[in-house]
Amino acid sequence: MIYEVCVLVATIILGVLGIELVLWVRSIRKLTDEAKQSIQVVNTHLPSMLGDVQAMTNLARQTTEQLGGTVNEVAVSLEDLRKNPLHFVSAILLAAKQVIELWNEIRSREKKDV
Repeated sequence: MIYEVCVLVATIILGVLGIELVLWVRSIRKLTDEAKQSIQVVNTHLPSMLGDVQAMTNLARQTTEQLGGTVNEVAVSLEDLRKNPLHFVSAILLAAKQVIELWNEIRSREKKDV
Protein backbone atom coordinates (compact mmCIF):
# COMPACT_ATOMS: atom_id res chain seq x y z
CA MET A 1 0.00 0.00 0.00
CA ILE A 2 2.79 2.44 0.87
CA TYR A 3 4.56 1.58 -2.35
CA GLU A 4 1.42 2.21 -4.35
CA VAL A 5 1.00 5.64 -2.72
CA CYS A 6 4.67 6.46 -3.39
CA VAL A 7 4.30 5.38 -7.02
CA LEU A 8 1.14 7.46 -7.35
CA VAL A 9 2.86 10.55 -5.84
CA ALA A 10 5.92 9.99 -8.05
CA THR A 11 3.67 9.65 -11.10
CA ILE A 12 1.90 12.90 -10.24
CA ILE A 13 5.21 14.69 -9.67
CA LEU A 14 6.65 13.35 -12.95
CA GLY A 15 3.43 14.29 -14.75
CA VAL A 16 3.60 17.85 -13.44
CA LEU A 17 7.29 18.05 -14.40
CA GLY A 18 6.41 16.70 -17.84
CA ILE A 19 3.69 19.31 -18.29
CA GLU A 20 6.11 22.06 -17.19
CA LEU A 21 8.73 20.74 -19.60
CA VAL A 22 6.20 20.81 -22.45
CA LEU A 23 5.26 24.39 -21.55
CA TRP A 24 8.93 25.43 -21.46
CA VAL A 25 9.59 23.85 -24.85
CA ARG A 26 6.52 25.61 -26.26
CA SER A 27 7.66 28.94 -24.84
CA ILE A 28 11.15 28.44 -26.23
CA ARG A 29 9.67 27.67 -29.66
CA LYS A 30 7.58 30.85 -29.56
CA LEU A 31 10.60 32.90 -28.51
CA THR A 32 12.67 31.32 -31.26
CA ASP A 33 9.99 32.10 -33.85
CA GLU A 34 9.73 35.70 -32.64
CA ALA A 35 13.52 36.06 -32.74
CA LYS A 36 13.54 34.62 -36.26
CA GLN A 37 10.88 37.10 -37.39
CA SER A 38 12.75 39.99 -35.75
CA ILE A 39 15.95 39.02 -37.52
CA GLN A 40 14.10 38.80 -40.83
CA VAL A 41 12.67 42.28 -40.29
CA VAL A 42 16.12 43.61 -39.41
CA ASN A 43 17.61 41.91 -42.48
CA THR A 44 14.88 43.47 -44.61
CA HIS A 45 15.53 46.99 -43.34
CA LEU A 46 19.29 46.72 -42.88
CA PRO A 47 20.28 47.61 -46.47
CA SER A 48 18.25 50.81 -46.43
CA MET A 49 19.58 51.67 -42.98
CA LEU A 50 23.14 51.11 -44.18
CA GLY A 51 22.42 53.29 -47.21
CA ASP A 52 21.19 56.05 -44.89
CA VAL A 53 24.31 55.69 -42.76
CA GLN A 54 26.52 55.92 -45.84
CA ALA A 55 24.65 59.01 -47.04
CA MET A 56 25.04 60.65 -43.63
CA THR A 57 28.73 59.70 -43.58
CA ASN A 58 29.25 61.26 -47.01
CA LEU A 59 27.38 64.39 -45.92
CA ALA A 60 29.47 64.64 -42.77
CA ARG A 61 32.66 64.14 -44.81
CA GLN A 62 31.65 66.86 -47.29
CA THR A 63 30.72 69.23 -44.48
CA THR A 64 34.04 68.56 -42.78
CA GLU A 65 35.91 69.22 -46.02
CA GLN A 66 33.97 72.45 -46.61
CA LEU A 67 34.51 73.55 -43.03
CA GLY A 68 38.21 72.72 -43.28
CA GLY A 69 38.46 74.76 -46.48
CA THR A 70 36.62 77.67 -44.87
CA VAL A 71 38.84 77.54 -41.79
CA ASN A 72 41.91 77.52 -44.02
CA GLU A 73 40.57 80.50 -45.98
CA VAL A 74 39.88 82.39 -42.76
CA ALA A 75 43.37 81.59 -41.47
CA VAL A 76 44.93 82.83 -44.72
CA SER A 77 42.74 85.94 -44.65
CA LEU A 78 43.70 86.67 -41.05
CA GLU A 79 47.34 86.24 -41.95
CA ASP A 80 46.89 88.63 -44.89
CA LEU A 81 45.10 91.08 -42.58
CA ARG A 82 47.95 90.93 -40.12
CA LYS A 83 50.41 91.65 -42.91
CA ASN A 84 48.31 94.33 -44.65
CA PRO A 85 45.54 95.93 -42.51
CA LEU A 86 44.66 98.43 -45.26
CA HIS A 87 43.51 95.53 -47.45
CA PHE A 88 40.81 94.81 -44.84
CA VAL A 89 39.60 98.41 -44.90
CA SER A 90 39.54 98.48 -48.70
CA ALA A 91 37.59 95.16 -48.76
CA ILE A 92 34.97 96.61 -46.38
CA LEU A 93 34.66 99.77 -48.47
CA LEU A 94 34.29 97.69 -51.65
CA ALA A 95 31.57 95.57 -50.01
CA ALA A 96 29.76 98.73 -48.85
CA LYS A 97 29.97 100.16 -52.36
CA GLN A 98 28.48 96.97 -53.81
CA VAL A 99 25.64 97.05 -51.28
CA ILE A 100 24.89 100.68 -52.13
CA GLU A 101 24.89 99.87 -55.86
CA LEU A 102 22.55 96.94 -55.28
CA TRP A 103 20.23 99.12 -53.20
CA ASN A 104 20.16 101.79 -55.91
CA GLU A 105 19.44 99.12 -58.54
CA ILE A 106 16.56 97.74 -56.47
CA ARG A 107 15.12 101.23 -55.97
CA SER A 108 15.35 101.99 -59.69
CA ARG A 109 13.49 98.74 -60.47
CA GLU A 110 10.71 99.70 -58.08
CA LYS A 111 10.30 103.07 -59.79
CA LYS A 112 10.11 101.39 -63.22
CA ASP A 113 7.48 98.91 -61.99
CA VAL A 114 5.24 101.62 -60.56
